[in-house]
Amino acid sequence: MEPKISKILKSIAILVLILSIIGGLAYFIISVKNYFNYKEFLDGASIYGGSFLDSYTEYGNLAYSGKIGITYSLIMIFSGVISFAFIYGFGEIISLLDSINDKISSNSYKKSKAENKPEIYSDSKADLLASANGNASTWTCKKCGKSNSYDKVYCPECGEYK
Repeated sequence: MEPKISKILKSIAILVLILSIIGGLAYFIISVKNYFNYKEFLDGASIYGGSFLDSYTEYGNLAYSGKIGITYSLIMIFSGVISFAFIYGFGEIISLLDSINDKISSNSYKKSKAENKPEIYSDSKADLLASANGNASTWTCKKCGKSNSYDKVYCPECGEYK
């Protein structure tokens, strides 16, 4: 049996959420470590005009990348949560549409089964003449209570015979 697309989408959503949280937390931890270990060298970062030749600039660059990395890691986690919500939501929508489709299919199957029953004509010549002249009376279905024309042998609503 093939897995339903809604289950696949929900699984992908959960995977995206887990990976973005793990990746975002790892990046956050590394960024915080770099920022707090080297924040006194931040003024020497090349982004602020320091030179590329000394360790003061190298440590400044590590502090700056840590500072920026904290922001990016939080964006990574947030975008993972938003992606999870959208993908999981699409899975839910598809799941609901599948259940609606199943209900419609089973209901239309019952109706088509009722409509494909063979017509059995009445033995009474009076009934045949009345239906031919358009003067046919009606009968009420015992199962659903629908009023049907007399020429129908079964109820088109529920499929019950006269």
